[in-house]
Amino acid sequence: MEKIFGADRANGNNCEDFPEALEDTQHETVNLDNDGEDHNDEEDESVHSTQPSPQLGKRSRKEKLSMDKAKKKKAGVVNLTSSFSNVSSNLCGFMEGMNSHLSSIASALATTQQHEQVLMAREIELDEQKKNLFNEVINIPGLTRIEAMIAARKLASDTSSLSIFYQCPDDEWKKDFVLNLIHPDLPSSFTL
Repeated sequence: MEKIFGADRANGNNCEDFPEALEDTQHETVNLDNDGEDHNDEEDESVHSTQPSPQLGKRSRKEKLSMDKAKKKKAGVVNLTSSFSNVSSNLCGFMEGMNSHLSSIASALATTQQHEQVLMAREIELDEQKKNLFNEVINIPGLTRIEAMIAARKLASDTSSLSIFYQCPDDEWKKDFVLNLIHPDLPSSFTL
């Protein structure tokens, strides 16, 4: 047996017993980069070594390492799952906030578009009124051509006056309005 196992293993001298093996495993550090495989050079050489190590000590160490590794993997999976849950809930909250912001933006754009349509309609109406203005003014009885041209120019440059001119109920009102616009210092043709 000495030839196969060495002199110390055959006779039991300098052999590590179970309490010593347990104490040695408590002082060892675990290398997590080995994926649970124990590649310790001392163990590989134990067949050729003069100091035997009991088989029971190796098993308990490997079992302990595999249990520690399983616990760490489980903790990692739990941490990863909770991280995904946190990211998912944060993303949902972000998307809900984004939806409310986008609806506010859409509402503001719709309101702006309505205002622009109203302004556009008013601009089109004013353009039509200005196109027809000269014909309206020259058709007022009692105005000279020069008065009609001055009135058309003043009315075209002042949109509020143009609006009032078109709201006059008849030609007599329009004539008085135009004469008052052209000659503000002259008394009007009507009396109170």
